[in-house]
Amino acid sequence: MSSQTEQAVVKTSFLHNFDFTKAGHPKVCFFSLLFKVVSLFCYFMWKFTDSQFPLILAIISAACDFWFNKNISGRILVGLRWKSEIQEDGEEKWIFECKSDESKNNPVDTNIFWGGQIVFTAIWIVFAIANIFGPDFFKVALILKY
Repeated sequence: MSSQTEQAVVKTSFLHNFDFTKAGHPKVCFFSLLFKVVSLFCYFMWKFTDSQFPLILAIISAACDFWFNKNISGRILVGLRWKSEIQEDGEEKWIFECKSDESKNNPVDTNIFWGGQIVFTAIWIVFAIANIFGPDFFKVALILKY
């Protein structure tokens, strides 16, 4: 097999792992990524404007993303579950559960869920480092463009 054919097979199989049409729960996959994208978009809008409203939307979207991934997509796509139990002494105890047989999960659902978690976390870490170690990085880039 030639190297171009091998590269095409690898590229096709990689994209196949994120194909929404093969997902077991495409709507849940879509919304799992939507909140992340909206939060990131609002953050960019805040960086390029003087208004604080996009920052508020970014925070609300990030909170919705956290809630949706913890309570809905985590349970449906990969079988994760959090629950709270009140002990006899009145103390609250949080319990984490996951499916015992993860091989029953749809591989596309799993890849979209964990891929979204990893990629968007990495993006936010890069933004945090850029804001910590430099001046307002995005506004400087905008000024230099003009």
